[in-house]
Amino acid sequence: MPRLPRITTKRTQFIYGDESGGFKNEPYFLLGIVQTYEPRLHDEAIEKLRDKHDYSRQFEYKKTDRLKFDLCCGVLDYFVDCDDLEYQGLLIPTARYDLRHYKKDFERTARSPEIVSYNYRYKQILRYNTSVRDELVVILDERSVAKDDNLPEYLQREIPNIKNVQLVNSQKHNLVQLADLLTGSVFGDLTNNTHPVKRAIIEHLRRKLGVRRLTDRPLSLARKFRVFEWKPPLGSVK
Repeated sequence: MPRLPRITTKRTQFIYGDESGGFKNEPYFLLGIVQTYEPRLHDEAIEKLRDKHDYSRQFEYKKTDRLKFDLCCGVLDYFVDCDDLEYQGLLIPTARYDLRHYKKDFERTARSPEIVSYNYRYKQILRYNTSVRDELVVILDERSVAKDDNLPEYLQREIPNIKNVQLVNSQKHNLVQLADLLTGSVFGDLTNNTHPVKRAIIEHLRRKLGVRRLTDRPLSLARKFRVFEWKPPLGSVK
């Protein structure tokens, strides 16, 4: 009997991105992405946590409302315990990062070296942490993309399996807020943020992950929560 061809179905992975810091006047630039195949399931779970803790406002990291603390802890616990949710970060120490390497691209595109570099690093974190067998839907906070940036078009051109890139209002997207909360917490840990609400959230996440610092990479965490530090290769940042 002839062997039947294997039927393969592409899965769609949803990626929610955020960043903290910057290439100028900041010690670090940090990109972070939350990955999932079941976004609706997680959005419903977070809505239930909102009801439980009676908190309807945004729970992103920069908010210092002490009333959000219990919700943030519940969301972080859910993230860590859920097998379908993963967080990957790309950390760039800016003192060792030379934006002059992006000047040629800047002159060709009329976009600043910061924007050219920002786009390139987004491509890097997506390529490194996703499978070419998956279709990708990338969801980003519309406030994080500069008005003259072509990031959506750039990513779809450079990564063929990206189905679409959405720029959204984070106020209406729980998983964009989760990406913000995790990325902000890593940045706050790196910079030793002392605000009591932010510090308490960072310490809760550390305990839940079982790490001393959020940039630690114990083997037990596998792909759940990883932050990779960029290091300059010899002769080129690329």
